Amino acid sequence: MILIDVIFDNIGTCLTGRRGRLFFPLLALCWLGFALRVYRLDAQSFWFDEWLSFDLARAPLLYAPATIDRPPLYYVLLHLWIRIAGVYPFTFRFFSACCGALTVPLFYRLGRKTLGWQAGMWAMTLAALSPFCVYYAQEARTYTLTLTLILASNWALLAWLDTGRKRTLALYMAVTLACLYTHYVALLIPAAQGLFVWLSRPGKQRHLQWLAALAAIGAAFAPWPLHVWTHMAELAHPATDMLIYTPMPPLQRAAHILWTTLVEFSVGRTVSGPAAIGGALLFLFLVILGLRPVDATPQAQRFLSCTLALPVAVLLLLPRTAVYFSPKYLSVALPGFYLLAVAGLQRLRRDAPWLFVLCLALVLLACAWSLGDWFLHSHDKVA
Repeated sequence: MILIDVIFDNIGTCLTGRRGRLFFPLLALCWLGFALRVYRLDAQSFWFDEWLSFDLARAPLLYAPATIDRPPLYYVLLHLWIRIAGVYPFTFRFFSACCGALTVPLFYRLGRKTLGWQAGMWAMTLAALSPFCVYYAQEARTYTLTLTLILASNWALLAWLDTGRKRTLALYMAVTLACLYTHYVALLIPAAQGLFVWLSRPGKQRHLQWLAALAAIGAAFAPWPLHVWTHMAELAHPATDMLIYTPMPPLQRAAHILWTTLVEFSVGRTVSGPAAIGGALLFLFLVILGLRPVDATPQAQRFLSCTLALPVAVLLLLPRTAVYFSPKYLSVALPGFYLLAVAGLQRLRRDAPWLFVLCLALVLLACAWSLGDWFLHSHDKVA
């Protein structure tokens, strides 16, 4: 009921005043994001991890929570979904596609909350066209649902800090808890948010309320790590038999992680060579510019910096990352990355309009190129 109230409140504000003029462009971007996520949804063949999702979803409802060592919420929801929609390649992936479509308006809400409504529009456009987001919205895995809940958690926290509404705090608690039960990377959310809240100094009463909410979330999530304690310990100290990749020197490993993540966040994994290098460097340039956003509040700057930097730093230091890493594990940092890139575009629009037009055209071209390659060619998915 809380989430329904918030949705109707948002629709009401969009249909009145200046935001009323934005309603149809916002709606068009939502439809564009949805269309890209369902277009040729069943064209790519299933890969190994999707078959695991398939087996877990077709099993009895409580099979996944009782047998697997990863958070089970996605598999439970997927089980309920295929009971309704049937088990076909299109319908099996459609649940992730719908979650991916929800990220588009959520990027708008988060961008408007931090950088203003214009930034929200740019963030929404970038999310709709993002090769990274489209790629993972077209596979039956948990990562798109995780990103959706990450965005909702971040927005709800900022909205509660602004208004102090109890129902907004309850929404924050619900979506954050759901995210924790979706993937272990969600453990980085309260860490980044905690650093942000501490730096923001919202006042003693508000701070205590947030700590109480965080304690309630921790208490509700605690049964799961106790249930799979052995696997949770491996997150910090991976077993030696997991060393299936050649270890790299620490600096080389960090550079590899940062570069592969930058490429995937920017132009996706299907683009390589000079195009990938150029697209990644373009986004890096925009993110660096965005570290000092135009007309942004100090709170917004702190939020974007914390949600981008802390997850990256933690994963770089985590011993398991030395064994294996994939950029999808840093999806918790994606909102900060995209919003800082949008902030960089806004700064160029104010200080160098001609360079703004050039960078915007290159960003759109990079997204179109990557999506065209993804849709028109067959790709073997890898972890």
